[in-house]
This record gives sequence, structure tokens and C-alpha cells, in this order.
Amino acid sequence: MTFVEFTGSQVVRVLSHRGTHAPSAREISSRIEALDAEERASASDKFRRIALGVESPGELEDFIKQFASPRDAHADSGPRPLRSQLPSQAAGSELRDSGFHAYGSAAAVKIELDLLRTEADAPARYTVRIEGAKKRGERFDWAGKVMFQLTKRELPVVGAFLLGHGNSKVEFSNHGPNANKSLSAERQVGKIFLKLQEGRSSPVAIPLEPPEVHAWGELVLTALALNQPHVPVAAQLDLLRAIGRLSP
Repeated sequence: MTFVEFTGSQVVRVLSHRGTHAPSAREISSRIEALDAEERASASDKFRRIALGVESPGELEDFIKQFASPRDAHADSGPRPLRSQLPSQAAGSELRDSGFHAYGSAAAVKIELDLLRTEADAPARYTVRIEGAKKRGERFDWAGKVMFQLTKRELPVVGAFLLGHGNSKVEFSNHGPNANKSLSAERQVGKIFLKLQEGRSSPVAIPLEPPEVHAWGELVLTALALNQPHVPVAAQLDLLRAIGRLSP
């Protein structure tokens, strides 16, 4: 499994390398935003094959038509997706271009920046959301995905874990309206093994390779920085190291 980030800037880079003029990264990002989860997963998978040069006949042309062709100047300019309306503290692009998919033999996950649910008059707080889908036949069941949002307390614990501090495993439970969602991540040789579970169903389980672990860590550090922009990066890393030392 080779990790390829599916963002506007990466699409521009790959299409340019393939000799195709592409619109701006912002424009491509807006087209990616407009996709639902299953469409985005399918497009991400297609883009991965294009980036690696192993796409099927016609896939590059279809991808260019979807993401790089000029838009109709008279096209409907209705409401933009919610994600593009998030508070400007994140400067928009961090949320629009954040996130990545990882694919395994039996499951796939999407990990991205997200907003914590807060009171209407409370300041925005950022976190990381993990979505997991099992493979059903030749497709991933994104319609039946498990969604897990790290809480304010869990975010720095995961940050310390991803930086290699503390215990080799983290576990969180009692999430969701029915308090029946859980997440566990365990450091193993050459990878982190991630599990998501809802209720008594079998877990969504997938190994994350080093590039994907790095991307996840970047998202956690970005969320922490957005929440406390006045804290220097070095101090934030020291705090995460200290959290790791507190692990039993």
C-alpha cells in the first residue's frame, strides 16, 4: 500500500507532471469538498493510481474532466459546503486541504482536521476526526463508516503517542450518542495498528505505515497549534513529551 495525499496542491503537482494544465489548488480543493465520502474515496483511489502511473485506460481523462476542466461560468453557485464556511482562524486551507486516506486489504480510513462541537458562543476548537470503512467485495462501505472525533483531552494524548512518547498503545471508548464507539492504536514493528469499533460489530482494523503516521501526527500538531497559536512549537513538543512521561 503506497500513500498518496489527495489534496488540491498535490493534484496540481501530479497533473502538471503528466503534462496537463490544471486550475488552482483552491479550485480543485473546492471540487474535492463537493464530493460525499464514498465519491471522495473513489476519486482518491483513482488519483493514487494516476500519481503512480498505473491507472486504467481512460481514468486520467475522466479525472481531468472532473477536476481540471473549466467550470461553466453560468453554473449554479449555490451554498458552499459547510467545511468552507468554518471559522477563518484555520485560514480555510488547513481544513479544506487537510486529511488523507489510507487503504488496507480489509478496511480504509480517512483522517482529517475537524471542529469540536461547542456552545454557539464558545471559541472554535480544532481536533482530528477518524473515519473508517470496511471492505465489502471490491468496494469500501463508506455508507456504513465508523466516525470518531478526538476530544479536547484525547488530542494531546494521541499527539504524544504518535511522537513515540509514553505507552505503546492508546485506547478511548464511550464515544458517540450511544457511548458505544471506541478507538485503539498500537505501535508495532514498522507501523501503527489502528482499530475503530461501534457497538458489537467487528472493528475496522488497518495498519498505518510510517508516511501515514507522519501525516496523522501533522494533523494533530496543526489542531493543537490552531487551538493555542501563542504557544511556541518547541514548547508544545515539550508538553507532549511530558505527557508521555506521565503514562503509567
